[in-house]
Amino acid sequence: MDSPQLWIGTLEEVYASPVSLQCGHSLCLMCCNHLLFSVKPVTTAHLNRQRPRMGISQRAPSTIPGSNGIVMYRTPKCPVCCAPPSRAGPVPNLALDHLLRNMRTFRWNQIEKDVSSRGSRKWDDGPIQDCRIAVLGSAKVGKTCFTMVQNGNEVMFPDLHSESEDADAYMIEIADGISVERACIASSGIIIMYSVVDRQSFYHAAEIFKKLENEREHNQPIILVGSKKDVRGKRVVTSLEGQQLARTLRVPFMEVSSKYNDCVFDTFEELVSMIQKQNAAFKNVVKQIIV
Repeated sequence: MDSPQLWIGTLEEVYASPVSLQCGHSLCLMCCNHLLFSVKPVTTAHLNRQRPRMGISQRAPSTIPGSNGIVMYRTPKCPVCCAPPSRAGPVPNLALDHLLRNMRTFRWNQIEKDVSSRGSRKWDDGPIQDCRIAVLGSAKVGKTCFTMVQNGNEVMFPDLHSESEDADAYMIEIADGISVERACIASSGIIIMYSVVDRQSFYHAAEIFKKLENEREHNQPIILVGSKKDVRGKRVVTSLEGQQLARTLRVPFMEVSSKYNDCVFDTFEELVSMIQKQNAAFKNVVKQIIV
């Protein structure tokens, strides 16, 4: 690699597909291919002994008279420990890929703020951490009313999963009407909402979850919410159906009434608690890596 600075970029660019070399060190697939094809071909003309052909792949070097004698490597020389190149291919590093997904969700700037200044704003002598929550769902399921009611309830939540006395307080910001792609990038937690008086919105909620799972950036906690449970005589989606869908998606489920402010605060409290638990687990992983 000529200049390491050329390969410094965002996490999405550099570690799109982390792989492990034969020596155990990891790098992105793009850098691996660059190192592999930037090396000049190595010839085997200096070798005198013959290699048996049985069991050798078509990419293996050949010393048979008349062959070009070029070594075809699939793994480059390690830039960390200088381990020699290998004919065996790199292995996808799934553990590192999962860690990077968490990093994209948590954001490194939050860790830097926590380590350096512990936040600039204060609430009850403790730092405040911004927490954006996206509310997704079909039109006219009550997302705006749901958001307005919660803004009138409470926007500050203490960190219940931290053992530190100066644990962060979470101030939520509710984003209503954003796209699924934007929610994956710019939110810490997601609420998928449908109306119990609109079956199509119930089906659409399942489609939204499927889109989230297909997004590489998605790793946020999710809650499934059924709205307008106070409407009498017009319900078409039962509570049991909502529970079954949530069980299939492996997410919590709640039914709310924005009109009577029923279970609205409980929904956000549960989601913020899930976010805090995820952040605490990720901090522990980062500390273990740094140490």
